Amino acid sequence: MVNRRAVPILVLLIGCALFMSIPAHGENEASLDTPEGTISRYIEALRQGSLEGVKAVSQSPDDAFYLPRPVNILRYAIRGKKILRKGDLEGLDLRMQPRVGDVQLDGLQVREAEGQTTYHMFSYWMRPMDGEWKIYDRSVWGGP
Repeated sequence: MVNRRAVPILVLLIGCALFMSIPAHGENEASLDTPEGTISRYIEALRQGSLEGVKAVSQSPDDAFYLPRPVNILRYAIRGKKILRKGDLEGLDLRMQPRVGDVQLDGLQVREAEGQTTYHMFSYWMRPMDGEWKIYDRSVWGGP
């Protein structure tokens, strides 16, 4: 039989445990062991205006990425994922030579700047490097 006095305390403890397990906005909890985790870390770095964070998920951290301030990304969604095959490699004009097994993620970003909401589609190309997925190229190609 459950002690009626213990029920509110039990509910409070469970609530606290659940609350403590939810990461606060801005905490970089996503890992780089999947392409989706890498994109999540990249988006959070843009939101924070962290050039160091952007370079941490990039294959070539010395690339000339310009980030003068945080980017107000309201939300993002992965819209497509493609594991590159031999036939996909021809015609790609990327900074690094793409390889079979690399991943292309297509995503939608909803941004707000100066009171205007805009929609942007991006493609990201990435591959594993030392056990972590890193972005080696990206391209913006318009709205939905």
